[in-house]
Amino acid sequence: MPNLFAQRRMAMSIFGCGQRKVWMNPSETSIIARAKSRADIRRLIGDGLIVDKSKWSARPAWLRAQVMGTEDQLTTFEQRWRLDPIRKRQVHNLPRVNRARGI
Repeated sequence: MPNLFAQRRMAMSIFGCGQRKVWMNPSETSIIARAKSRADIRRLIGDGLIVDKSKWSARPAWLRAQVMGTEDQLTTFEQRWRLDPIRKRQVHNLPRVNRARGI
């Protein structure tokens, strides 16, 4: 496998991101290794051989955990159902009234 450090460095400067956020197609390393200039790197970016991973959409479960918190990522229906009244109280922002009603 060829050393693609120079190509990765040029792609990092073009994208404006870090080293771990540059993805290079592993099956096209020989084509990427021939790129010696920033124009060549831009052409490979246009072809999709080099991709900025920071632009990839995040997984829906991860996004949900960021919004709802990780305690709502429960596996079984019973575990989720126990949290339903707590969630309703938080959403409606009427804790005393909802507690009195038993919600």
